[in-house]
Amino acid sequence: MSGKTTAAAIIFKVFLPCVLLAAAIVRYNGLSGVYLLCLMALPLMPNPTKISMAGRTGNYMKILIVLACLACTSQLLFQVVLLSEGLFLYGSQLQPCNGTENLWRQLGFQRLDNLPISTLCRLIVPDIMVCITAIVVYIICRILILRQNDVITTERSISRTTKRKHLHQTTIIIQGVQNAMTVCLCAVAGVILPSAISAVYFLSFLIIITWWSLYKSWGSKFNLWMLGWLMYSGTHVILLYLYQFQFFQEILPPEADIVDSSQDFLTRLLGLTAIVTTDCAEPRSINVVKDQHWPVYVNPLVLLIFYLYTAWQVRIWMDGDRNEQTTKRRRRHSTDNRENGNQSTSYEALPSVQIDLASSHSQLRQRRVKKQPSTNVASEDKPATKTSKFGTIMAYVTKQCFIGALVVMMAWSITYHSWLTFVLLLWACAIWILPVGTTRKRALYTSPILVFYAECLLCLQFVYGLNLTSEELPTQKGHLNLKELGLVKYMYPCIPLGVQLLFTGMFWLTLRQFWREQCLAQICPKSKGIILQPVEMIFSGPNEEIPALKAKMKQSSDNLIDRAHSQAMSALGNMIWELFSKYWILLCGAMLLIVSLESNVDIFKIIYMGLFLLIINIFLLNFTVFRFISKPFAWVVVLYSVCTLVLIYTYQFENFPDMWTNGTGISMETLEYLGLQQYGTQDLFINLLIPTAFIIIFMVQLHYFHDRFLKMSEIRKSGYSLGKLTEDESDGAGRSRLVTRQASTCPSANGERKRWTKARIKEETKDLMHTASQQTMNGTRVIWRLLEIHMVKFVICTVVIVVVHEVTAINYVFVLLIFLAIPFPRMYRIASMLIMMWLSVVFLVKMICQLEVLSADDWMTGCNYTDMKVSSLPPC
Repeated sequence: MSGKTTAAAIIFKVFLPCVLLAAAIVRYNGLSGVYLLCLMALPLMPNPTKISMAGRTGNYMKILIVLACLACTSQLLFQVVLLSEGLFLYGSQLQPCNGTENLWRQLGFQRLDNLPISTLCRLIVPDIMVCITAIVVYIICRILILRQNDVITTERSISRTTKRKHLHQTTIIIQGVQNAMTVCLCAVAGVILPSAISAVYFLSFLIIITWWSLYKSWGSKFNLWMLGWLMYSGTHVILLYLYQFQFFQEILPPEADIVDSSQDFLTRLLGLTAIVTTDCAEPRSINVVKDQHWPVYVNPLVLLIFYLYTAWQVRIWMDGDRNEQTTKRRRRHSTDNRENGNQSTSYEALPSVQIDLASSHSQLRQRRVKKQPSTNVASEDKPATKTSKFGTIMAYVTKQCFIGALVVMMAWSITYHSWLTFVLLLWACAIWILPVGTTRKRALYTSPILVFYAECLLCLQFVYGLNLTSEELPTQKGHLNLKELGLVKYMYPCIPLGVQLLFTGMFWLTLRQFWREQCLAQICPKSKGIILQPVEMIFSGPNEEIPALKAKMKQSSDNLIDRAHSQAMSALGNMIWELFSKYWILLCGAMLLIVSLESNVDIFKIIYMGLFLLIINIFLLNFTVFRFISKPFAWVVVLYSVCTLVLIYTYQFENFPDMWTNGTGISMETLEYLGLQQYGTQDLFINLLIPTAFIIIFMVQLHYFHDRFLKMSEIRKSGYSLGKLTEDESDGAGRSRLVTRQASTCPSANGERKRWTKARIKEETKDLMHTASQQTMNGTRVIWRLLEIHMVKFVICTVVIVVVHEVTAINYVFVLLIFLAIPFPRMYRIASMLIMMWLSVVFLVKMICQLEVLSADDWMTGCNYTDMKVSSLPPC
């Protein structure tokens, strides 16, 4: 696309719609409604070209110019008719809100006397602005398009034929992204303001995305969905625009104008909201309703964007079909002409041409014969095709999407506390901890039921997002509190609906991965792990992907299609994996400490602290025992955390405190000391988030990093030694890098340096990454060695600071251990262990003393020697 064509497209597709939209929303009458219709028809028009300007686009601009000129002329004639009655009788028959004035005003013709400048401009300027803009845009497009040369079109046609094969894959990806964008806009249009009309968007979105998650493809039928959305959303936009008119609001009164809610039931159910109203005291001014929620004002804009985007997609689809039909016709016409020409042409008349063609064909055949053996050899020696970096990342993320589904299940349950979401919490915990199969298989095989359950929750939330009263849609049914089931009415229902749709998106991905693996396992049962999915097949089904993967299997030497990952991404992934395997256990310990010290002290947190101190002491006493019990200890902590989370979660329901008190006989204060108390909304989320995140972090450690950590921390019989290169190895590595760099930078025979090719950049990047990795490892070893040497000093200094800060009898043990350890270096390790063990006991005792159930007056005593008399002492 040339610069002039791009400029014409921007003027026609951006500048003109903005003017039409402004003319449609600054006033609400029949003339502005015509401009709205013109705006809605504009995306269906092709971009200005020499052909389109002689067809649909040119006709559209001409019709728009005629309509704008007619509007300006009719406005002028209407004012002339009013002035014909006399200057003093101007508009005397058009009294506010009478039958004649009401009709003419809603058509777009009003009196213009006694109006401020702003209102006068709002009523008159839109027609003039649209008329001038339409004429200017038409003239500019004609000037820009007609100057295009035929040479450009021919060059463009040639370049299209040569680049068509290269752009085919990119076109499929772009088309898939565009279709996904259409579906997302449909979801936004359905949840921004729940109503009976928007339920069509919501349900159609669920149908589309569920079909996709079942590893199915709509194919060309998706265009029919877009055509249906186009007509329905266009009707919806026009209906909302008409509802701003006075006569429509008189038929269906808006919510703000009546007191009895039964009279506006249909209005609220259909989602017809009044953004502007008419005041009969001054009907020519615009009155914006200010007490509406923000989704009411955003809803028309979202619907208009959805309509315009869908119209653009439908226009591309229809133009594509039309272009295919024209190309087929041209091919048929050209073949018919060739056949007719061959029958009528005499071969004797063109002997030289025939000889040239025969010689050229023979030469081409000889070249093909010569090239065949070389291509066969090349194909035999050709290595297996490697997946791109993006493909490797997508394959890994797709394989691990079940973890995202489990995390989302727990996040959904703690974000929206109810009995229905409590099922998701138990579901996720069961998948984490059950010993049947692997976690991935349990998550994938339960994904169909999970998607069905999540969609039921979405439908319930959509119903309770309707603008209905408590009598029409109750939240309390007798003694049953429906809010505890999750049937809650929110002030802005679009927010929970949008969040829950995002949560369900991970479930849809997991379900699609499950069905995809089930289908593709039949093709290649020998493949280990996940079968890589081509990028252009993300939005396709088995009918499109299976043939592509079969073709890829034929190219592979071992008939496997899950090999040949990107080497760069594999190396980076292994480095990250090793880093997480080494340090993720520190995050587990930190989370255990955070859970212990979070908020107020209770028995639950004291047990967490006891577990933390236990594993720390075992780590210090014997590292071999620590490695042996780390996995059972992690499972104990996870099971305890799950039980604690379930108890805290269920205790937040309305009748559970009384059930606990009546069933166990334990008082409410004792339950609070135990850790069971009811929280507010914000505190509840925090108190549920911390143990949930704690469970997730520990389960990730168990499933991914534990075995790797055991291999890395294995103690060899030869003992520990700093890993470093020998002198010869280091000299050889340095010399090899130096030689390669000198070879890459030295001038060639022609006196020129080698250029920065892609292979050279890749080699330089590998060298830099290797050097950075080695430097990081060396720096880490130095830091750990310094800590090993000086850690005892840090411990002694810390203990001294604590002892000086708090002078007590308990801390006297620390002083004694320090003075015993300083003169004897061999006592450092024993002293450190004794300090840690005593500190653990002191810490637990201090946490227990924080419980209010223990009264300090019962066990604290004191002596007052100032009141004692000398005579009371026994004689010597």
